[in-house]
Amino acid sequence: MSSTDVKDHFVNVFGPELGSKYHSLHNQVIHVHMNWAMIVELTKDQERRSLLHSTGRHFFFEVHRAFVNDVLLRLSRLTDPARQGQHDNLSLWALLDDICDPCIKSRIRKLIEDVEGKIRPLKQHRDKRIAHFDLDVALDPNVTLPPFNDHSVDEALSAAGDVLERLQEEYTGTSRIQMWVPIDTEQNIEQFLHYLKVGLDQSKARRDKLLARRQGTGRSTQN
Repeated sequence: MSSTDVKDHFVNVFGPELGSKYHSLHNQVIHVHMNWAMIVELTKDQERRSLLHSTGRHFFFEVHRAFVNDVLLRLSRLTDPARQGQHDNLSLWALLDDICDPCIKSRIRKLIEDVEGKIRPLKQHRDKRIAHFDLDVALDPNVTLPPFNDHSVDEALSAAGDVLERLQEEYTGTSRIQMWVPIDTEQNIEQFLHYLKVGLDQSKARRDKLLARRQGTGRSTQN
């Protein structure tokens, strides 16, 4: 099913305004799921982390940080206010504007409030470290941001997905909705790590061969 087909489906289910918002937010949640799944899979055990460090320690440190920051940014946007000053935001809160049934709106509002509670500590990193460079955070070592871990990010992602699943269930009677990209993340990461290891092994073999040749040349010269 193409992206256009998916959007048409959501428009048919929810109507043009709500369906268009739902489609875009659905894509956002998918993207966050994909990025988070890749970085978790890439660094899930010590063997993989050691391989990454062996092939490019600083590079993969920056890649990991960029992926994590991207996840925090995208999660934070999901619970931004629907309106800020003269500007409108596409966030989960914006869905409420186009839900006519007050009972459905109330149930979805409670779910969004739950998402906001789970994302609030993560959003402080967006506001004070990633999107902005807070003066106190930058200069005062006693000012710290809330800690987060894989579990807290997983909970926030799950809660965001619950909002979209529940809204679909309210309108269609089923919550079967794909909240991740149909990509075999594990297989993709395993292939990537395989080629890294092959390259590392070949590089070591070339160095060993060159060293052996130099040592052989040195012995011949001495003789």
